[in-house]
Amino acid sequence: MPFTEDLAVNEPLSPYAASKKAGELMAYSYHKLYQMDVSVVRYFTVFGPAGRPDMSHLIDSLNGSMRKNLFKCLEMVLNPVILLMWMI
Repeated sequence: MPFTEDLAVNEPLSPYAASKKAGELMAYSYHKLYQMDVSVVRYFTVFGPAGRPDMSHLIDSLNGSMRKNLFKCLEMVLNPVILLMWMI
């Protein structure tokens, strides 16, 4: 089935999708109830010391490849986010 931006996502089909939808609803509720500005950030392919062991072969196989930039080290992701949180 093709995906479009206006496709309804009110009936998630997996626990993962349901948790994403629940997070968005919580953010929306806080925005409406407390006039808080909320941003939801979802990173893909973040790795770190407590990462999934079954993903390590993918990272190792990308040495010297252009696709290596798809994987982000945990510290590279967290440091800018923490900095931005303190700026708000």
